[in-house]
Amino acid sequence: MDVDAKVEATYSAKEIDQRIWTDLLVDTRNKNHDRSVVGHNGQEVLDKRSSNYSDRPDMFIGQKVASGDLRLVVMRYGDNWRMIHRMVHNILNIKAAVTYVPYQDLENKILLNDLLETPSDFLQHIRRFTYSPSTQMIYGYRCTDNHDPKLLQLFERFENWGKLSGSSSAQLADVYPFIQSLPSAIAPNVRYAKKLYEIESKNYLRHWMMSKKALDDGTGLSCFCNDRLPTIDDYPNLPYIRCCIKESLRWMPTVFLGVPHAAVKDDVYMGYNIPKGATVVNNVWAIHMDEERSPNPRVFDPERFRGDHTTLYQSAMGDTKKRDNFVFGAGRRLCQGIHIAERSLFLGMSRLLWAFDFSPALDAKGNQVKYDIEDLVGGITVQPSEHPTQIKPRSAEKVAIIRDAADKCKQSLDPVTMQWKQVPEGMAFSTWMPDELSDNI
Repeated sequence: MDVDAKVEATYSAKEIDQRIWTDLLVDTRNKNHDRSVVGHNGQEVLDKRSSNYSDRPDMFIGQKVASGDLRLVVMRYGDNWRMIHRMVHNILNIKAAVTYVPYQDLENKILLNDLLETPSDFLQHIRRFTYSPSTQMIYGYRCTDNHDPKLLQLFERFENWGKLSGSSSAQLADVYPFIQSLPSAIAPNVRYAKKLYEIESKNYLRHWMMSKKALDDGTGLSCFCNDRLPTIDDYPNLPYIRCCIKESLRWMPTVFLGVPHAAVKDDVYMGYNIPKGATVVNNVWAIHMDEERSPNPRVFDPERFRGDHTTLYQSAMGDTKKRDNFVFGAGRRLCQGIHIAERSLFLGMSRLLWAFDFSPALDAKGNQVKYDIEDLVGGITVQPSEHPTQIKPRSAEKVAIIRDAADKCKQSLDPVTMQWKQVPEGMAFSTWMPDELSDNI
């Protein structure tokens, strides 16, 4: 992560209000770039005044060059964003999210079986489990194993984009726009961004064309619609798991500073002028680490969410001072995949804890290997570095249940391609019709 970004992220929420607004707003301002960093009461601005803070700041390297101005999460607010947002809403809202549970359920059972086979590849198994439902929903194919070329391609390209977009050189191009006019010959980051976009656009187009060809050839999927694994139906009855989900997102947010917003027009907040186009950063780390919100914030304590029965979406829509986490953004730019993400987190966490005991690996002397839990990798998004872990099934009975569940899952898959034979009944766009959408987005 960029050094300056780390420095900003270490301020407490109270310091963000008292210091960042007065110091950084002035210190980082020049005639081309205005920047506001919002901490403690940021959601008051981003949620309650979302119509004015639904824009994104220009990201010359990450969006315009490396993404062809097409990456939705950092796209400027306007007609293109609204059109794509409506399309995505149809496949990710709460009604549609329920229909994807069969995909998530199968991939989770395969995950458990993979951990039985090769527990040392824990992070790779989690990566496959995370990506496979998405590729199934978007392109119509599963990521069949950790070495699936399409999986590695998607992960590595996104990882490269995240590192590039979060780099100091990319941020300098936004702060000092004259850099954007430099010829590629003396701007290696621009050359790299152009190459990245060229490769990524070809890859995404190839995935889409493969799906289209399967449909045209008629080879695509036809559409119709205390000794067991936890299921999504257990969600209301496993409150501690829900607490663990909320605490995990609070304790280690994947996006420390959120995705920046930008003011659509001039505004005034707490006596401070926020000019049109000013970047507004939702300092997720500062809010999550605020002692007043979460005493002893670096202690992982699911009990702090005891009695909180809200879903992630319900919490995001409620009182900002009681909100569980800010990972999924705010206002009109709230992540549309929040419903699907919560279901994957619940199935993943509940079943992993049900099936396995996790502990640090042992060294040659039989002592537990120590590792730094703050050791992270990434750019805009972060993830933990790999570290050796012991993963053992909790009982022979549970091993049998996992094996049986995985075998039953394989009955739904083509034995040669290991892709779904047919779309599960009730899948979005088969029997489900989207709600009427409001223009107020």
